[in-house]
Amino acid sequence: MSVKASFLTSTTSANEAAATSTAGAASNVKTSYNTLAATYDFGVAKVGYGYQTTKDNTGADTAASADHGKNLKATMYTLTAPVGAVTLLANVGSRTSNNYGGTATKQAILNGQKSTFTGLGAHYNFSKNTYAYYLYERATMSDVDMTAVVINGATGSNTTSDRTRNVTAIGISTAF
Repeated sequence: MSVKASFLTSTTSANEAAATSTAGAASNVKTSYNTLAATYDFGVAKVGYGYQTTKDNTGADTAASADHGKNLKATMYTLTAPVGAVTLLANVGSRTSNNYGGTATKQAILNGQKSTFTGLGAHYNFSKNTYAYYLYERATMSDVDMTAVVINGATGSNTTSDRTRNVTAIGISTAF
């Protein structure tokens, strides 16, 4: 069994805030990421679990303010199973937003919403260092402000636009 935990805190400097393309970026924004991940190898398959929380202090976060810091929680379950030269992959996960930040309107739409994703894939191993892969993932992003998302080169037009994304990846990976 393998267990990993990490705790990371990052603070935005004044130079980062000035250089960012986000108009409302501020310096001294403190973001904390806490992650716990575990895997267990049953021999015929390996299962995994991950949990992460992300918090920041971007908003005033007072009773009188409509602007709060972000508070996200995410979980993921994974399964990998080798079958000869092929390794089958599967994952499911979700992310929930609370105190999303931004305006009261965005908070009313997004707070407490859950995004989900499901992925399937396979690796075909040519050798110890080289494999071909096919991966497919479907995500429903209910906790994302779609007005700020770039889709096919254009910024999203409203918070009720299509929130489903399908991603397919095909390729070859090698290590030297």
